[in-house]
Amino acid sequence: MKDITGYGEAGATGRKERGTGDGIEHVFARDVHDRDVGRRRKQTAMTTAVPPSTPRRTKPLTPRRAAATAVTAALAAFTVWAALADSTPYDVRADPAVSVRITPEKSEYPYAKELAGDTDELIRAYAQRLRAGDARDLARLGAPWYEGRYAEAVRQIERYQSAADEPVRVVVGDPVTDYLGGAVVRFADGQTQRLGLVRDEDGVWYLELGTGDPTGRIAHEWLIPR
Repeated sequence: MKDITGYGEAGATGRKERGTGDGIEHVFARDVHDRDVGRRRKQTAMTTAVPPSTPRRTKPLTPRRAAATAVTAALAAFTVWAALADSTPYDVRADPAVSVRITPEKSEYPYAKELAGDTDELIRAYAQRLRAGDARDLARLGAPWYEGRYAEAVRQIERYQSAADEPVRVVVGDPVTDYLGGAVVRFADGQTQRLGLVRDEDGVWYLELGTGDPTGRIAHEWLIPR
């Protein structure tokens, strides 16, 4: 029987064999087209693939660059240290306003002047809290390891609050040690108050409010200049 399909004798099986009919020419043309398309896609994928990254070449660390890096690190460390050093738990607020004059007592030694400078903010904060009449806020100016700070703050407010409305003069004496000192507060109404000053291990100065003995060997009365 004559093959009218153009695929040859095995056309019914689906095998594509070469022949002379139009159908075989069409099949081979389609195969060639598919191979060309596949080849072009493969070439395109190869040309558009991301090439492997090339390691960055770093410049050698010269002495000048090393010095600049060291200076930058030192400045950063100093900034952190300064922020931590200024960590006093108190400050002088805008309100209420107080008039406080702080002077060191006359001495042949420079320690009273240094202590007056170190405790200036603490003493001004004390006069301000005293005038405001907030015992809890005033107690925060006391050394944290002292007991009875709040009760002592209440007592001082009851006694000196009205006097703090007028200008206050404070004389800071020579410290007994590098962490213990005292000051005398003189109010405009004639009252006089003695303040004990004590410094913690971090260099923060506090008031001696309440009871406590940071030294354990010096009588409390001796810490205050008379």
